[in-house]
Amino acid sequence: MFTGPGARRHDQGARTLFELTPMAVAALEQILARGPPRIAATLATITGDIAARLAAAGVGLTEPRGPHLHITAYDVDRLVTTLIAAV
Repeated sequence: MFTGPGARRHDQGARTLFELTPMAVAALEQILARGPPRIAATLATITGDIAARLAAAGVGLTEPRGPHLHITAYDVDRLVTTLIAAV
């Protein structure tokens, strides 16, 4: 629970959803089992592929990029196509 000055900004007026706790625990266990470094390396490969494809199309990119996407190969194709079309 957030308390202290400015804590009111965290109040969304919603009730606590304790039924979601088992899902959150399962997700965290899965992350720990796979290992954050392994997850980051996999995501870095995906974001690196996106960056290389965009750079080849002449789209300027900033560095550094974080490995923070979780998408399928189809999503990567769609993302790259959409970004190139938007430039």
